Amino acid sequence: MENCMVASQKLLAGAIAKSTFSPEILNKYDLDYVSSSISMSSRLDFSNTLATLLLKAIKGNEIYKQIYLDERLRFSPFSKSKETQCQYFIDIFKIESEALSYLDVTCRKNISRINEKLIYNNEEADSILLVGDCLMNEVRVFLPDALYKRSVFSNLDCQYFSGGDLSVEIEKTKVMFDSKKYAVIIVSIFSFTASNLFSKAIRSIDSISELEMNVAIDNLILEARKYILGVRSFTSSPILFHNVSGLPIGAKRRLNPLASSLSKKMKLFLKVLNSRIEKDLLGIENIILLDERRIALKYGEKSLSRSPIPKSMKKFVHTSYFGMHLATEHAYYLDQLSKVKGKKVICVDFDNTLWSGVMADGEVLHYHHKQLLLKELKELGILIVAVSKNHAENIRWEELSICKDVFSDIHINWNKKYLNIILVAKRMNLSLRNFIFVDDNKMELELVSKKIPELLCLDANDEETWATLKIMKKAECTASTYEAKRRTVMYQEQIERSVEIEAVDSDDAYQLLGLSIFFSKAKKSNLNRIEELINRTNQFNTTTTRYSRADLKTMLADPAFLFYTANLSDKFGDLGLVSVIIIEKLGLHCTISNFVMSCRAMGYEVEVSFMREVLLELRSLGVETVSGKIIPTNRNLPCRDIYKKLGFKKNNDEWCLELPNWSACDPIDWISFGVEG
Repeated sequence: MENCMVASQKLLAGAIAKSTFSPEILNKYDLDYVSSSISMSSRLDFSNTLATLLLKAIKGNEIYKQIYLDERLRFSPFSKSKETQCQYFIDIFKIESEALSYLDVTCRKNISRINEKLIYNNEEADSILLVGDCLMNEVRVFLPDALYKRSVFSNLDCQYFSGGDLSVEIEKTKVMFDSKKYAVIIVSIFSFTASNLFSKAIRSIDSISELEMNVAIDNLILEARKYILGVRSFTSSPILFHNVSGLPIGAKRRLNPLASSLSKKMKLFLKVLNSRIEKDLLGIENIILLDERRIALKYGEKSLSRSPIPKSMKKFVHTSYFGMHLATEHAYYLDQLSKVKGKKVICVDFDNTLWSGVMADGEVLHYHHKQLLLKELKELGILIVAVSKNHAENIRWEELSICKDVFSDIHINWNKKYLNIILVAKRMNLSLRNFIFVDDNKMELELVSKKIPELLCLDANDEETWATLKIMKKAECTASTYEAKRRTVMYQEQIERSVEIEAVDSDDAYQLLGLSIFFSKAKKSNLNRIEELINRTNQFNTTTTRYSRADLKTMLADPAFLFYTANLSDKFGDLGLVSVIIIEKLGLHCTISNFVMSCRAMGYEVEVSFMREVLLELRSLGVETVSGKIIPTNRNLPCRDIYKKLGFKKNNDEWCLELPNWSACDPIDWISFGVEG
């Protein structure tokens, strides 16, 4: 192989130059910036650098492989869709393959083995947005591999934070979100040159007074807060926010073994600024701290400042060991957030899970911090369910830090736990993929995992489990809306009505429920709930189109859009706002952009009753035709026949209805209706 590698260096560099700078490729994929970023005279040197990285990767150097793959991505159409990126690499690798046809088969196979990672397109992978300066580029180099080691797959995009007008930076982030939904945003604006205010403070820190330093910190916190709140105006995606490490350090301190990495004044600045970040920024919804400073102290500022590549490559490749360690830290948080994504219910054991010992046998040592964590999650809209093999009378509730009301449902019996969980899911009308099961008994965990493979099982004895649940407080599945705070009560009521329906004939039971729908046009005060409903609902969601908060706000103010909402209640209580229909009006025609309904309202024909009233309203407004689409997913089966039920006719991929000729279906006799004027 060694002879092959030496012989192929020049040939490989030529092939890379030919494909990367091909006029046809640059024109096809609109890559003008590639031509402008590397001059004609530097292109061969650049291609030689990539060839060296690739050959080192083939010989097993993992760091060089990660750098090589990132450099190829950096000069691809990264701002376009993943499908376009994959096609780009197919095209350039075809050019390279033809140019390398003289290499032996083993060489070509080894090159293809590395390159094929760039063609892989995982459509199910979450998209992650990295916002910052060149530090984010360093993180991006090593993050894919760090995530791969945790079996997490993500598509990474970068937004360069140029340190200019914050309104412009916020708008740039919004433009990114307009193109796709990002599951997580990673933000580092207090590094290198991302923030002009930060750069200025760093350069002058040793020559300013403590008062001036505190003023500078006030301004930095104000800048960060403005950016975060600006982003929060259009998304509730979790934000991993970097604090300040003190890197990079100047060459004199870095190269002098006797010199301290940071001056005393700089250490004070970092201490105060990081304290203010925790105090003033982490209280904003769904903000998670990524502790750069802890990493710097753990590995040493000077060590982290070193680069894993030789000086000869640094003209084109910029990376450091700091980026490598940061990537590992990012992968940890992204893994945790990925685990809890879409989870709505935590089924939790009692003995040796929420306390040490068996309560039936006598005194126990309570894990109050774990109990209180569940209470916090309940307040954020996560449903907590007790699943314990025990006698109910053995549980001494007065000793716990949480009361019975924290639990949406309580199953303290000797039934198989997986059967209890399946029963809970049925009564709550939720998918089992929305459930987490926490238990200390490995046999119970294995049995439940085997019987319900889509459910996430977590070992109560593993502290990582409680770290995961703690991070869940910052996940997008939590919220501070009115409905979220009442979710436990709503599902307690849902279980009561399910039990009543199970006891008698369904039609008779529905009559006994006393169901009432309150129909109205959406108001500004409904915005948070509408956003939550549209972006959390998967089962009854006709198009699964997701809208940002800013999009919804704009649409609500636009007379071309009609928003109708339905609130549902019965004798057990108020289920709140359970459904929304978004309609775009074009003259005498209306298009139903989306019809979404909470799973809490499913099974009672609420969707038929609600849509019937909306159609009658549209007819009264003079609308003549209405159309809507069903975009099938693997989870929205419950809404597939809604248009057929209302008398719509299928026309290619649309369902259409002529309102003047429409014979409205009879009202659902077990649902009463109220309309707000």
